[in-house]
Amino acid sequence: MATTKEEPTTLWTAEDVARMLHCDPRTVRRKTKTDGLPFIQTAKNRILFNPADVNRWLAMRTTTIKPTASQPPVAEPAFPAWDGVKRTGRRRV
Repeated sequence: MATTKEEPTTLWTAEDVARMLHCDPRTVRRKTKTDGLPFIQTAKNRILFNPADVNRWLAMRTTTIKPTASQPPVAEPAFPAWDGVKRTGRRRV
């Protein structure tokens, strides 16, 4: 009887997920409450994330644009890719 050895899953911190989503770790913690981002809470109230659960959550939030006659269907990510420009939030007039 052969047993398969499963690799242990490395859990992500809120900072790891924030780095992947290009947002602040506070936003990640808020999304656990408001948008149902799945997480694991440890005994010391630390929030960790299973990468497979995070990717599944992102896939469920992906929107599809209806194709026209000349365009094939395109899936748009729920979070746009970061363009590398840092925005401060203040606009000067």
